[in-house]
Amino acid sequence: MSTYKYVTPYWRDSQEILGEGIKAYTGTTFFILNYNNERADIKIHFYDLSGNLINDMEVAMLTPANSVLDMRIVDVISFKNPNYRFSNNLKTGSMRILCDVPLVVSGKMFNGKSTSAGTEDLNVWSIPFEEVKFVPIDFEKIGGPIPIPDNSYKEYFGRKRPGQK
Repeated sequence: MSTYKYVTPYWRDSQEILGEGIKAYTGTTFFILNYNNERADIKIHFYDLSGNLINDMEVAMLTPANSVLDMRIVDVISFKNPNYRFSNNLKTGSMRILCDVPLVVSGKMFNGKSTSAGTEDLNVWSIPFEEVKFVPIDFEKIGGPIPIPDNSYKEYFGRKRPGQK
């Protein structure tokens, strides 16, 4: 089974109460296009700004064939923690999506203000998702150099293990 990995370096969900009845918010929305003729098994992992996995925010879902998911991160996290949606000073970090079929993934981050009259988006930014290739390792050849896709580290990581000639 193949595994596909998509990452984005930054997402943010937060809200602040600025005055009586006025909240400013920043949110992130992501879009997943499953263009395959089979369902997609998706796992979403969230990390804080230091790169630590936030375990209580991991989400797994299935998407139908030939479908699009258009979701706010706050809604995804609320599946596991319904109180997350109503808290102030929500989270910021990076995100990783694992899937068993190839996808098209993109996202946007927006900030604005919310009053009793409704919400207004003031700024919108596109956030990139990049596919990271998994490197297959041939376990029959344990003991030889380990293949590393980034050539800048090849001399350091391509060394033989101690005791090898």
